[in-house]
Amino acid sequence: MPAIAASSILTIESFDPQGLAMTAWAFASLKVDDRPLLDAIAAASMRTIWQKVKYAFSDGDIRSLSFSILALSWALAFLPPFDPETRAALQGYLQVLGHRSDKNAAATASVTSQHRRQLGRLSLSASALVHRGEMMESLASGLQGSSTYTRGAEADKPKLLIRARGMLVLCKPPGWEVDSVANQSGAACLSEFLQDHFGQCDFPLLHSVGYGFGFVHRLDVASSGLVLVGSTFEGLFALQWQKSVYGIEREYLVVSHGLEVFGLRTVDVKVKILVGKVMRTQTGDVGLPAASYLRTIAQLLGSAVAGCRHSVIAIRIHTGRRHQIRAHTRAIGHPTACDGWYAPSATTLFSKGMFGPAPARAWVRTPRWDGELSAPPQELEGQVFTVVAPARGSSAST
Repeated sequence: MPAIAASSILTIESFDPQGLAMTAWAFASLKVDDRPLLDAIAAASMRTIWQKVKYAFSDGDIRSLSFSILALSWALAFLPPFDPETRAALQGYLQVLGHRSDKNAAATASVTSQHRRQLGRLSLSASALVHRGEMMESLASGLQGSSTYTRGAEADKPKLLIRARGMLVLCKPPGWEVDSVANQSGAACLSEFLQDHFGQCDFPLLHSVGYGFGFVHRLDVASSGLVLVGSTFEGLFALQWQKSVYGIEREYLVVSHGLEVFGLRTVDVKVKILVGKVMRTQTGDVGLPAASYLRTIAQLLGSAVAGCRHSVIAIRIHTGRRHQIRAHTRAIGHPTACDGWYAPSATTLFSKGMFGPAPARAWVRTPRWDGELSAPPQELEGQVFTVVAPARGSSAST
């Protein structure tokens, strides 16, 4: 690595923003703190990126450049110290790019609105006007039947807690998916909730799948908590910047199998995503750096099943990898409770006449939109119950 770093320093001035970002990201991911190289990258970025920012006005150029700035900022923050002058400059560049993106989006929304008004006038003059009532009723019925949002109609609704300039804070209940990518889980979509409350003309970002509908981070479907959303590009880039430089602290309460000792524990183990029919995150010597800080706040000893023990753990994540908490708690021998994806052997099912491990893996899955395990085989219907984390002396079945 020292030879690679020395060679990179000699040619660093020829790197474009993406090259600077990927070089810094690669060394940071390997936790190689080569200070001469990082200082050279920081100095080059001040000149190179600003030259690109001055002429970046198209959506494609802005998107590519903002991604490079965020990746570079993460690497320099991950291997401190982060030079204050470089930090302030990169943050300012993102603000400029966000402002331009908002102007582009507003112009596009204005044109789209004009086209819709023109189409509306044409439709009113069409001979099919006499059938409009029947057609609209049929269309509304079809949309209602196909909407993902209606699948969560019986679930608790999200709540908008904070609406600031360019930013939103939502409280997500269990059963809703932060669908920054295509939703394939059958859960209620948080993006549709936002779009019901914020129109596309005034808030185009919240309707843009290309930018993940403005979501800054995820929460698993079965979990609840706060979700940060950018309602404008300037707000989104500001939140993404804070996330990249570890300016946002994220804490969670998790119920895990087993009795974890009281006190603090740091889990600094790399993770990698196994791509297949179901994507799971695995810990090991190879992968992306990931760190979690754990503190046990309660031990739950009572249960209807002998030997069933749980812990309530407060977890602060330093990095935010996919399923990081579930992978890290599994790595220390205390996987999350009722989690068939990461602890199928620890997900105990019981009824009056059945004790022991879970039945066939085919139906023991991560809780989906309704917060429960999928339906058991017909021969077990009415018999199987899921073990939760009970307090001493209380019932353990749901």
